Amino acid sequence: MGAHNGADQVPAIGAEKTVGGEKGSLKELLHHRHFLIAVIAMFFYNGAQVGTWSYFIQYVQDYTHQPEKLAGYFLSGTLVAFGLGRFSATYLMQFVRPNVLMAPTL
Repeated sequence: MGAHNGADQVPAIGAEKTVGGEKGSLKELLHHRHFLIAVIAMFFYNGAQVGTWSYFIQYVQDYTHQPEKLAGYFLSGTLVAFGLGRFSATYLMQFVRPNVLMAPTL
């Protein structure tokens, strides 16, 4: 696996040239091991996320004895915090390499 040092330049839009007008196929894409691993990882990640948030209100009611309405507010707060975290991390990746940015979460 190679490391990205940030020195690479992003090509201009439309700078790519295709040979013979073919842009690739699904069959070719499925031969890339890292792509398949990423798809499987996203499947399980989304499943865990949906499963956790689906049970969140019931969990708050059962273990903290809070009313359903307050549990719903807590759920909304977690969704907002998740979204803010995603956008702020994306912004910070302009200045900090992603592997350094994610290191505290490991």
